[in-house]
Amino acid sequence: MTNFSSQYGGAVALNTAIKVTGLTKAVTTDYGTFITNKSWNSSIFIVCLISVLLANIMTGIAACCTFLPFVLNMAGEGVSEAWQKRLYLGTLGVGIGTSFGFVSPFYFTPAYFCHHTGKVPQKKMVKYGIGSAIICMIILWLALCFYAPIIFDPDYKGIPVYQIGTAGTAETTTAAPPPP
Repeated sequence: MTNFSSQYGGAVALNTAIKVTGLTKAVTTDYGTFITNKSWNSSIFIVCLISVLLANIMTGIAACCTFLPFVLNMAGEGVSEAWQKRLYLGTLGVGIGTSFGFVSPFYFTPAYFCHHTGKVPQKKMVKYGIGSAIICMIILWLALCFYAPIIFDPDYKGIPVYQIGTAGTAETTTAAPPPP
């Protein structure tokens, strides 16, 4: 449990550092444009693809903690309205997509138990795991494009994000968000 919380703590620290140092603008205008300058369906597909790819070359938690701060900071000024209103779908794609690490036997994953306990060879795991990861990624992408907006935001108003505090202050206070 401690390892998981420290990794998520690292993701929170990375996200805070991106906001405090002004990298949010750089992510929005420079680094994230290969995702945000495309149509909404294409950009969410790229997010799902990167999430699944990262989950298969490192552990799922590390993949989530590495890619999630980047996605959280892609909805700045100058980005399409779809990203500003549907940022939650990108973050949902990262969260779910990073759990599709079927190929490599990382510690405490189903692939780990198949490889070490069941003695399944690594080549067989890769052969059958890639197909499963691709199928799951496509289903996730379709769900994020068509099904999730109907469930989470049927009026297409967007889900408001409230900043809890500003950098450099000892105490941070916020007002409660208005009731729906």
